[in-house]
Amino acid sequence: MGHELDLRPSALAGQWYPGDRERLASSVDAYINAAQLPELQGELVAVMTPHAGHRYSGPVAGYAFAAVRDAARRGLVPDLVAVVSPMHYPAYGHVLTSAHDGYSTPLGAIPLDQDAQQALDAYLQVELGVGLTPVKRDTEHSLEIELPFLQRALKDGFRLLPVMVRDATPRTAQGLGRALAKVMCGYHSLLVAS
Repeated sequence: MGHELDLRPSALAGQWYPGDRERLASSVDAYINAAQLPELQGELVAVMTPHAGHRYSGPVAGYAFAAVRDAARRGLVPDLVAVVSPMHYPAYGHVLTSAHDGYSTPLGAIPLDQDAQQALDAYLQVELGVGLTPVKRDTEHSLEIELPFLQRALKDGFRLLPVMVRDATPRTAQGLGRALAKVMCGYHSLLVAS
């Protein structure tokens, strides 16, 4: 019998974005399709995108994820996507991650890359003296808001490395950057800065 994933349930569906699968897919596709991108050359390694509700941030996010979709159509599909976002809510720890096996949105499940998570934890221990702090059933919106866009832009599966930053000091930011670079160089990866 297969192992059932422990998924972090959506905290935003029906409020920050549509809770219905078809409406969400149609809405995200419309934002991505509306983006008028210049011709992009080379490999896409990172995008930066806002994290308000889709009705507010969707038109801008559409540009970032249109670039992701374009790269995927050219065969540049990442196997690991690291989404780095702030942690807006009081929480223990400098850099947090999900304690679940994956995230759930109305578009389906997104599995975490637990090997990448463990590697990031180890590199953070070296860089900062503290590793990742796993959290269960968080309600952080800045990471989740990007997931439906990733699901539509990267229709083939990808694995997620969720990173939420509570300590925004330069020391933590630099240590996290070095640690992420070490982890992500072992993958065909994409960094999403929310």
